[in-house]
Amino acid sequence: PIASIVIATSKPEKDWLPERWAEVANSLHSDFGMQVVLVGGKSEREVAAEHLVVERTAHTPRSMLGSGLRNLVSILDASSLVLSPDTGPLHMSVALNRPVISLMGYTNPRRTGPYRRFHDLIIDAYGDPGEQYPISMENRPGRMVRIEPRDGESTVMERPLSRRRSQMTPRKSGGSGPRKPPAMKLPIRDQTSAGGVVFRREGGGAEVVIVSVGAQNRWQLPKGLVDEGENPEVTAVREAREEGGVTSEVVQHIETIEYWYAGLDNGIRVRFHKRVHFYLLKYIAGDTKDHDWEVNEARWVPIEDAATQLAFDNERRVMGRARELIDQG
Repeated sequence: PIASIVIATSKPEKDWLPERWAEVANSLHSDFGMQVVLVGGKSEREVAAEHLVVERTAHTPRSMLGSGLRNLVSILDASSLVLSPDTGPLHMSVALNRPVISLMGYTNPRRTGPYRRFHDLIIDAYGDPGEQYPISMENRPGRMVRIEPRDGESTVMERPLSRRRSQMTPRKSGGSGPRKPPAMKLPIRDQTSAGGVVFRREGGGAEVVIVSVGAQNRWQLPKGLVDEGENPEVTAVREAREEGGVTSEVVQHIETIEYWYAGLDNGIRVRFHKRVHFYLLKYIAGDTKDHDWEVNEARWVPIEDAATQLAFDNERRVMGRARELIDQG
């Protein structure tokens, strides 16, 4: 499968750092077995970025810079995945229905992001954690550096990527030298987690617990790994207590989500097939201030505001379903 990287844009403020593109290109090849193709024009910045990426990748990506509009469309259409900042090929990929990871920091993704599709693949560095910014023409310089290579890598397998039958034909070699060996396939490990939406009635509405984790203070639902032999419902209640600081009881199952990501298992690089069971949890007692050290902050928020603060699209969907269940109850 082909992964096309749009190396730069017409404005430096919208570009991502080339050395970080190189990290992602290495991961796409070694962890996911993808053929990386660099696309774009032949400006000085694009050529300089191309040279740096090529220098820092273990497996040299194929460069198609300056190949022309028709060839660009063909390459994008043949891609299983496109990674791009806010520029023309991003929107061309959306029009071609190619999954595109959008790196947005300088421009407002609610105004210039992908149209109608692939919103779950946006890496949003434009807004601050929990910020409900409006649609506007305001640009925010200096935000693209907030995006880390791990953001792109973890997003790659967040959803299944379709594969085109059409593939790029490699250029024929003039000699009969040895062929490069195929990329090694990573071993696969199953991994199961559980978590939940803890809710309580407040006035005429409901509040739910969300937690902030990591250096980027990303808001998410409390969740964690299911111990061997443990029931996922028990895990969900435990994680709500440890990460959210509250005790609760299971009302019902909400949804199970699945995705893939690359990581280490006992020092070995593997692909994890992850399943996360989410439950609706009724609050019993406790204070969100009593969360454990792995969490930056835990807080109660009105359920109608929670989805806009959550970092991941699948958890926003879980929150929407939880709201429906609470309203029904």
